[in-house]
Amino acid sequence: MERYKKLPGFFNVSVPRQMLRSYSILCGYSYIDIAGYGEFPIQGIVIICIMRNNIGKFGLTEDNYNNTFISNVLPNLEEYAKGFLDGYNTIFEPFINTIEAKKEMVLNAALKADMPFGEKHLSNGEIEYFLYEGGKYEGERYKAWEIILQTPNEFIKYFSTVENTDNAQPQQTTIPDTILNELQKQGFIAQNHLTWIGQKNLCAYFVDRYFENKTNKWAIGESLFHVKYLAQLKDIYMNSKTGYPKGYKNIDNILNKQK
Repeated sequence: MERYKKLPGFFNVSVPRQMLRSYSILCGYSYIDIAGYGEFPIQGIVIICIMRNNIGKFGLTEDNYNNTFISNVLPNLEEYAKGFLDGYNTIFEPFINTIEAKKEMVLNAALKADMPFGEKHLSNGEIEYFLYEGGKYEGERYKAWEIILQTPNEFIKYFSTVENTDNAQPQQTTIPDTILNELQKQGFIAQNHLTWIGQKNLCAYFVDRYFENKTNKWAIGESLFHVKYLAQLKDIYMNSKTGYPKGYKNIDNILNKQK
């Protein structure tokens, strides 16, 4: 029995470009099998955070946690599935029950920030995750995108600012060849194109520093280097003991050479 309607993959969506870009960034799901419930979507940033919390176990290290998936470290996700279904079955009924108000409510649910599970660190060193709340939060977003993808023409006008940002990016993303060459030499980006192949949190650090004065720096970085969740990756390393990602001085050295 189908408990929710699975959203189409990125390459199977027929919607305008500016809407597709938001969908690809905000719906970066992995589908995890949950005993008794079947497959459920979980945001990639959630998995990254759980992997980080388990550094030192199952071969997870500071260098590989954001590129590794170990199923054994996942918590029991039954409560997540319950919360997801409750969120997914949300009926979007605003206090002022007009068509425009309903659209706004759906849009707000679809575009809310990607959030890791809430955490509580216990005295025994274990971590308790707020799974039901995280599932409900994500289920609402999932349902909202289902509605938007079914009726894209009703929502396209709300995505016009994304289109303007995309059109402006070529003028905003010029990076000197000297910096690109150094990034390539040190293995951060691939040869001959700008895909970031190093630690993803270092991509966030680079974008945060290089585009620090641009209000849309995360959108620029994600489009330029093909890495998602840059803002969230920054939050993760900012909350670490040092406040920096491992290896950040290599990025600093590259950027400081240009001063």
